[in-house]
Amino acid sequence: VKSFPESEDTPQASLQLAVTHEFNGKQKEAQQWYTRLVSSHRETPEGKKAEGALTRLDLKGRTLELTGAGLDGKPLDLGSYRGQTVAVLFWATWCVPCTDDLPKIKELYEQYHAKGFEIVGVNLDSTPADVAPFLAQHKVTWPQIHDPGGLESPLAVRYGIATVPTMFLLDNTG
Repeated sequence: VKSFPESEDTPQASLQLAVTHEFNGKQKEAQQWYTRLVSSHRETPEGKKAEGALTRLDLKGRTLELTGAGLDGKPLDLGSYRGQTVAVLFWATWCVPCTDDLPKIKELYEQYHAKGFEIVGVNLDSTPADVAPFLAQHKVTWPQIHDPGGLESPLAVRYGIATVPTMFLLDNTG
């Protein structure tokens, strides 16, 4: 990155450095790498992902704006859940840890749903065809936004989602 700042591989290398710092709990260093990537390669896919990561890292105390098409094609707006505590779960059917986490997530949902807790899934599968059978098989009943494209889907890029599962926990003000 330092030796060849204009190389075609520099945006990807910069993103990997930022993500590595973030996953290692070094948020300040991650933010520096994301910021550097945005300032030098904003229009690249990696620059857009870095911009989303900066947005995600700056969400604490802010309202999360999230809308998308449900699996039925109808619009789903996270704003309609204000007044409830909401977990937003980015996931995909091909994600083994997502499947492994489901029993615990379902347990939390069943325990707290009646007290105002909701989960909104953001499914990143390419097509919704596999999603409904997966949800039925695992008895998942919470609402879902379908945002095709995997980690390059519009919502994943908007919030710099680097891996699934990724979860945001929102208080009752959003």
